[in-house]
Amino acid sequence: MKLVKFSLAIIFMISSIFASNNSKISGDARIYYGTEVENTANPKEDLFGKPNSIGDFGARVDYTRSLMNDTVVLNAGFQSLSLFGVDSEFVGYSWVKHNNKKGRGDAYWIDTLNMQIKLNNTLAMTVGRQALDTPFFFTETWNIAKNTFDAAIITNNDIPKTTLTAIWIGRGNGISGTGVVDANGTDLNGGMATFSRVLGSKPKPTYAFAVVTKLIPNTITQAWYYKAPSIATAYWMQTDSNIMGIVLGAQYTEIELVENSNKTSGFAVKLGYGKGAWNAYGAYSSTTGNTDGIDISNIATGHTYGSQSKLYTESYWNYGYVGARNAKSFAVGAQYNLSSVKLNAHYTHVAGNTNNMDVKEAALTATTKLDLVDIEVAYINAEIGLNFDERTNSKRKNTLFVKTKIPFEL
Repeated sequence: MKLVKFSLAIIFMISSIFASNNSKISGDARIYYGTEVENTANPKEDLFGKPNSIGDFGARVDYTRSLMNDTVVLNAGFQSLSLFGVDSEFVGYSWVKHNNKKGRGDAYWIDTLNMQIKLNNTLAMTVGRQALDTPFFFTETWNIAKNTFDAAIITNNDIPKTTLTAIWIGRGNGISGTGVVDANGTDLNGGMATFSRVLGSKPKPTYAFAVVTKLIPNTITQAWYYKAPSIATAYWMQTDSNIMGIVLGAQYTEIELVENSNKTSGFAVKLGYGKGAWNAYGAYSSTTGNTDGIDISNIATGHTYGSQSKLYTESYWNYGYVGARNAKSFAVGAQYNLSSVKLNAHYTHVAGNTNNMDVKEAALTATTKLDLVDIEVAYINAEIGLNFDERTNSKRKNTLFVKTKIPFEL
């Protein structure tokens, strides 16, 4: 209840102090629930039992103010989380680990705080805490709270249909498997999230450079280069075309560890087609690299088990396998818009990866909007194991979750 009062106080304080024709206050309230049963040789508790269930309540407030005819834009975002005591009876875990020293306490932090500056018609920069969307450093949005970065971005559009980007990344709060700060009494000490430096034994800022162009009709081509002195150097090339509903995509990447110069490479291809209310696709990817290398996944959340990958074949729910070294993966998916309900089916198969785990994952999802409430329901059936023919070495997981979000604007 203290968290609710505090969040409401923040909302009304911001609205009364900063509200104007040039400002906007928005946000949402979220309730996430999930449950998973893992069957091995001896089945565990039932699907909805407390030991197998996770839940969280979240609220966020975003503030935007434009100055000097939109030449300068100020952005701030506040995130809060609480279990509201349901962990005593209904759920065993939270979606984001926000334990403080007193146990499963409330968590609250500023996840966005930046300034966007339009220097001229083709040159702009954003400086401060913000979300990122790049192949190796990105904000994962599957969770109830997103990971963000202390960063500076500058973009230039002098070349027609082309954007040049340079990024400095100083700190982030991404954690493998949870997407955002894993507290355990440390990172959310006292309830406030602390942004640690970007990963590495001797942390140093990361630099990224990119060219994204639409010079080829119906095609987006991008090339990225990363210099992360504490971790690795990497590049990523990708091209995506959509010609009369036919979707074609190709990716190639290589990443080299600073510590031992071991390299990991990977490629992926995608073919899809869409018409009217439906679309479908198929994709294949392959990675190479030895056991001392690095995975092709989000460096900001650990670049290992649990971290998402931008490869076309990435699974819907079980991350960390598609991008692992020496993985051969394929994925197929389809989407159909049925009136106000969007239906999705997704299947991923991964074999031979360095995690020594083959993966089969099938996911069915439905998203809709009921009045003001956005709802997503998902069922995931996955088999993860050393050998599917020896059932004692494989895990079969059934996962069900419901996400609800109520957006608002003041």
